[in-house]
Amino acid sequence: MDDGTVTGRVLLILATVARRGPISLARLTQVTGVPKPTVRRIANDLAARGMLARTAEGYDAGTDLRRLALRVTRDDALRRTAGPQLRELNRRTGQWAWLSLIDGDDVLMFDAAHGPRPVPSVDFPWPTSEKLQGYIGTATGRVVLAHRPDIAERYDRLPLRPATPHAPSSRRQLDAELRRIRDSGVAMEEEQFRLGWSCVAAPVRDAAGTVVAVVGLTGPTGTYTPSRHADTIALAAERLSAA
Repeated sequence: MDDGTVTGRVLLILATVARRGPISLARLTQVTGVPKPTVRRIANDLAARGMLARTAEGYDAGTDLRRLALRVTRDDALRRTAGPQLRELNRRTGQWAWLSLIDGDDVLMFDAAHGPRPVPSVDFPWPTSEKLQGYIGTATGRVVLAHRPDIAERYDRLPLRPATPHAPSSRRQLDAELRRIRDSGVAMEEEQFRLGWSCVAAPVRDAAGTVVAVVGLTGPTGTYTPSRHADTIALAAERLSAA
């Protein structure tokens, strides 16, 4: 119900679009009871801020609204399972343990356990101009490319610009690495996205077998060898997939 306040109207429009979207301006006005010029102004402002999206059918939930919902409510069972497992991985290995979720063709940090040791931010999503470089250079990204052809095909013709000299610099190298990941079940990289840091990661699947998340361990190169923890992270991925 329209309470006449700006905050109330913003929340009412967001809630209505989230429940009924995509929804036309006329229908959104009818359902909310807010004057049409006000609905148009608020909805367009929310669209400009990424909370709503304008489509051919009307207004729909925007990328930022979906990300917010993802962080708050998605996969409650996975959230309950992930925290204890990540803390145990961190305790056993001494490395930064994390879980990221796939949202569209973005990868969003979901949960992490890192103890007192700081780790430079590698949170996702990557900036658009660098997204392919994030995919090819990180273990996380290569898990996605290896197991989500619907995402990988969007980047098939883009040039590779490795973030470091250690990352794949040709399609042949990248394709060989993706085949190895599919065969072994894990992805490993050493200083291929950020010098001084290495990582091992594995895919987490939903009940239908689709890869929906990635779990991994990140640590400083020199004191951390990703291959030593490949079996550990593969087992963690299996447990999270069964959550």
